[in-house]
Amino acid sequence: MKQFHPTPSQRTQSRIRKILAESRASCLPHTPYACEKQVLAAVQAGDIARAQETYRQMSVSGRSGFLPGDPLHQNQILFISFVTLITRAAMEGGMPEDLAYAMSDAYLQLMEDCTNTGTLQSLREQALEDFTRAVAEFRHTLPASRPVRKAVRFFRYHLQEPLTLEQAAAEAGVSPSRLSHLFQEEMGESPMAYLRRQRLENACILLTESALPISQISEILCFGSASRFSQAFRRYMGMTPSQYRKGPSVPSSSAMG
Repeated sequence: MKQFHPTPSQRTQSRIRKILAESRASCLPHTPYACEKQVLAAVQAGDIARAQETYRQMSVSGRSGFLPGDPLHQNQILFISFVTLITRAAMEGGMPEDLAYAMSDAYLQLMEDCTNTGTLQSLREQALEDFTRAVAEFRHTLPASRPVRKAVRFFRYHLQEPLTLEQAAAEAGVSPSRLSHLFQEEMGESPMAYLRRQRLENACILLTESALPISQISEILCFGSASRFSQAFRRYMGMTPSQYRKGPSVPSSSAMG
């Protein structure tokens, strides 16, 4: 059988040959792909113990990469790659995309504060645990039926659009009455009540983490008017949006979900 030889651009050929030579001369190969897959599978499953054990095994199975520059810079590049991979695995495991990307960006920002490889390694291990734990929490609270899961996802990614029960039902592939029944049974509230609660919890984040005017937050989250938003928020949080913004107050943990 004719052996296949890749044909990269001439610009990279010499560099590839050099890296291959260094790898083979060092007798320490690149981390096996199988080890990486085991770590990502553990993250996707929300299994913290398995994620930590497979990560430990991966860390002693080979080098993560052959990169130029000082050790800190090398590890920063590898950290970015690692966080990117576990972010994707977490989303595959059911973690909402907006939260997964927010966690990813937060860890990449924290990376900039690391001044040595030791603190960067600790941050890498913390990222692995946090992403895996988040997946476990979301898998634990995941609705049982597929229509409800699809409706929940539809609501989460269209909070800033006017939505109806009929639209959610069409997305879920069931009738509006069937979706309402399933939602009440599995979530303990109606589909539109769930949507309103998700919008109010997102309002909590916008009130504390942004300087947007309350009227604009109301408009973004489709409440129709600032007065209607204020009434709904007061019923939900026991205070007006302006009172909540003045604090001190911290959004409920559900607001991060």
